[in-house]
Formats: sequence, structure tokens, C-alpha cells
Amino acid sequence: MNIIFDLGGVVVTWKPENLVQNFTDDLKIQSILLTKLIRHPDWIELDRGTLSLPDAIKRCSDRTGLSPEQIARFMKNLPPSLIPIPETIETMHLLINKGHDLFCLSNMHKESISYLEKTYSFLDAFKGVVVSCRINLVKPDPEIFKHILSIYSLDPAQTVFIDDSPANTEAAETLGIKPILFKNAAQCLNDLESMGLI
Repeated sequence: MNIIFDLGGVVVTWKPENLVQNFTDDLKIQSILLTKLIRHPDWIELDRGTLSLPDAIKRCSDRTGLSPEQIARFMKNLPPSLIPIPETIETMHLLINKGHDLFCLSNMHKESISYLEKTYSFLDAFKGVVVSCRINLVKPDPEIFKHILSIYSLDPAQTVFIDDSPANTEAAETLGIKPILFKNAAQCLNDLESMGLI
């Protein structure tokens, strides 16, 4: 079986609320960073690779009044906050030992995926990696799922997709891929076991 993993919130931690709280005690700035940066459409364009980080910082500064230097400092903290989840890494190795092929499909900024590639070795477990910023496509667009199926010649009926976003798992399911909505590593492991994969 082919098992496709999302990264943020599945293989590595992704906790925006913690990120803003660790950056500042100012509740107003925390709210601005969450609503006017992380949950703003520009974030999707960063993920898509169609907006550069300097341009995103300038645009955020223009719409919020926060200084470009302040936003840049916040963004610099983002990649190091993406820490591998040990239980998920363990599950990945269990799957490999059972003979399954692992792949990765993630929405992620250029700076974040570059940091992960330089800092950790867990990406070596994947036979293929597709990252949104490098192909200008983002989940849940069906085209990004078609892309990974095509370039690695994966049969949807023999493929499982693990993601923490219902929109993403639903999009995968429409293409015939078996979805697992990730809530935590233990639940994911149980779902994989119930499918007879571990």
C-alpha cells in the first residue's frame, strides 16, 4: 500500500496559537498575527509559492501597521517551531517495516520545507515528496492530488492519505484515495491497524 502523509500537524507540530503566544504577550498583536497573517489569503499564496516572503511581510505590514521588522522576526520563528512528532515517526517506521511505501504531500512555505530538509532526516523515509510551494498548487485543490498520483504512478485504490484537515481528506477521497483524518498519533495508528496495514 502507498501511504501519503501531510507534514504540519501530522508529522511535525503546527500550533499557530502557541507560535503567536511565544512571540509576544500582547494579546492585540497575537490576534493580528493569527487573523491578518496566518489566516489571511496571503498565507495560502506563500504555501503556493506565488508570493515571496519579503512581499508577504510588506503586505502584512501595510494592512496591520505592524513593522516589517516585527513580522520578519515572527516569521523567522516559524520553521524552528515545526518539530517532529515522535509517535508519528515511529508509525512511519512501522509502516515501512510492513513493506508499505511512504510519500509526503504538504502545503508549506519555501523557508519551512528548506529548514526541515536541512535539520532533520525523517524526510528520507519518503519515497517521494511533493510540497505546494514547489509546484504552485495547494491542498485541497484536486490537481495537487492528481500530481502526486501521476508522478509516482500511484493507484488511488492502493493509496491512503493522512491529513489533519477534513477539507484535504475529503478532496483525496473524491479521487478514490482512502482517507485518514489525523487527530493524534494514537488514533492514526488505530485507524491504520483497523485497515490491516500494521
